[in-house]
Amino acid sequence: MMTHRQDLRTYRFLACKISWSAVKMRKPRSERMSWILKALIKSGGYTDYDLERPIIDVVNTWSEWNPGHNHLRMISEAVKRGVWSAGGFPIEYNTVSLCPGQSLPNRNLLALQTESVICGVGGERDPAPYAEPADAVIFICSCDKDVPALLMAAARINLPSIFVLGGSMFPGNWKGEDVVCCTDAQRLERDLRAGKITETDWKEFQRCVMPCSGACGPMGT
Repeated sequence: MMTHRQDLRTYRFLACKISWSAVKMRKPRSERMSWILKALIKSGGYTDYDLERPIIDVVNTWSEWNPGHNHLRMISEAVKRGVWSAGGFPIEYNTVSLCPGQSLPNRNLLALQTESVICGVGGERDPAPYAEPADAVIFICSCDKDVPALLMAAARINLPSIFVLGGSMFPGNWKGEDVVCCTDAQRLERDLRAGKITETDWKEFQRCVMPCSGACGPMGT
């Protein structure tokens, strides 16, 4: 971690080195105007001492909707403990959890949304008034849609970044056979239509194919 507070990106926010109205008026704001940003952060129980630490954004795609992301909250708690112990100040927030099994995936939208939250409309060179103060970012994500999308966002924001991935799930076991979703599902769906397996077999496969949290077995894209 950096030892000189003035070297940090967030120093420009909290010490008013960036205009609150930078996008429209291009005028510096007074130091008194930084109170609202500090008050917003302190509302979570944090102190001025915490604000002296490097602020590390923890961007999490946690969601209860799918197994690729439903365990990421536990991972983020461990990540934040590590940041605190290393002298940083972690601030966690969520971004979109993409799963092609539930919604049309769009990596570009996720990348742009995350970039806008961290850097604001104008990006790193022209920070917007409500840009998220961050000296570095830790991305906690999973699956073949969110990971490349957040890699795109990390490249755009140009801040020190670390990725912590949720890993892939174990294969399921159906009638003594290792099975994974998508690949084996397509095969067995054809068998169902051909009458080679029953509806009961098909429902049992659905119960077995995703046995735990983690990204889907095929790791396709």
